[in-house]
Amino acid sequence: MRNVNRRTRIRSVVLACALALVVSQGAVAPASAATIKSSFILTTTTERIPDGRATANVSVQWTSAFSFRVNSLVTDHCASSGAGDGENAQLDAVMRLADGSTKTVRINADNNGCQLFAPKVPNTWVLVARSASSRILNVQFVLSEKNADGGYADSISAGEVAKSLIIRNPLR
Repeated sequence: MRNVNRRTRIRSVVLACALALVVSQGAVAPASAATIKSSFILTTTTERIPDGRATANVSVQWTSAFSFRVNSLVTDHCASSGAGDGENAQLDAVMRLADGSTKTVRINADNNGCQLFAPKVPNTWVLVARSASSRILNVQFVLSEKNADGGYADSISAGEVAKSLIIRNPLR
């Protein structure tokens, strides 16, 4: 009889330890990268006539401390007059790295001109941004209206640039 009680107590202790281990692992294990996503829409504003505007639908998924995946749809919209404003829509990512530096990467751009009435094929890209040298602490996305050489067709105004919130890397 005494032997059976001892075995039962040992089993109970082993099961309690195993349960405690499983619970503690769930509490301290990092979330899987598949669930660490952010999605948002950026839009520039129309500051003057005949300015158009730009929009970007962005989804970010952190894949490691050194990389993230971006799925984006960038669109250059014509002004209501139907005339182009001489600018395209460009989405950049500004990464702040653990070594204190920043790195800017062009994510996507709509360089196809704008069309007011004709349907346009959207410009969708999936890009993985990486830093080989340092961990990525956070990223901020910047949508801007620029001309083909990367400058501004007219003097830049506040409405021609839209910035996302800073997105912290939870895997850093």
